[in-house]
Amino acid sequence: MRKLNIDDTFLISEILDKMDFEFPTQKKGEDQSSYGSKVFSFLLKRIHRAKNEVKELVASVSGKDVNTLGIKEIGQTLKEIAENEGFVNFLK
Repeated sequence: MRKLNIDDTFLISEILDKMDFEFPTQKKGEDQSSYGSKVFSFLLKRIHRAKNEVKELVASVSGKDVNTLGIKEIGQTLKEIAENEGFVNFLK
């Protein structure tokens, strides 16, 4: 996977906007893993709203034809995007 660039940032913004993404409230004492699962669940439930944009992002950063990728490969690519330093900084 390549580093995220400015066009990826715009696409991520569009994806989050289409999903009406807002960080859920983190409960006092809730560990990062549980909170991360809550965020991931929220995004997964709304991913259909930005289907084309998500496909475009995955194809762009992976350099692969998303129509030939399995669900595991797509999930791994999305995980790598979410763990990318540029993605985390964008959300702050």
